[in-house]
Amino acid sequence: MKGRFALLIFIQCLVVTAMFAAPIGQIELTERVSKLILKYYPEAEIVQDNGKFVAKYGTMIFTVHGRLKTGEILEKTKEVEGPNFKGFILSISVENGKYLGQAVIPQTLSRRYWNTYIDRPPTNDGKSYYVIDFSYGSSLDPKFMKAVLEVLSKTRISTK
Repeated sequence: MKGRFALLIFIQCLVVTAMFAAPIGQIELTERVSKLILKYYPEAEIVQDNGKFVAKYGTMIFTVHGRLKTGEILEKTKEVEGPNFKGFILSISVENGKYLGQAVIPQTLSRRYWNTYIDRPPTNDGKSYYVIDFSYGSSLDPKFMKAVLEVLSKTRISTK
């Protein structure tokens, strides 16, 4: 009787853990990226909170003018955290459903002071998609950048 009760508790723990676990692949992705970041930038700040992974190094606050899709530059400025010339910000999260945005993905967007690689690949189960944003300065270590982009590209499911 005690064995069955212990087994039941164990199964319930597994079910509850599975309900709150990250989607398939997200944990492995953030672990790989974290190891890579700490290899190149041991003093980088890495935070995982509420299903969102954010890593950053060498950032600062920029005062920027927003831009509309039409190309119009807004008069009012806003403060935005971004990478300095040797810095980066990488964020990874998961959204439910399929990506329905207008951006062609993956792509790299040129910002005034930095570039941002964006991708929205589906998760392995196809029920969600990753929201990947990797902003980096013009003098970020090219070996690090290549390694990060290689890991991020492995989130894409082959359609062959």
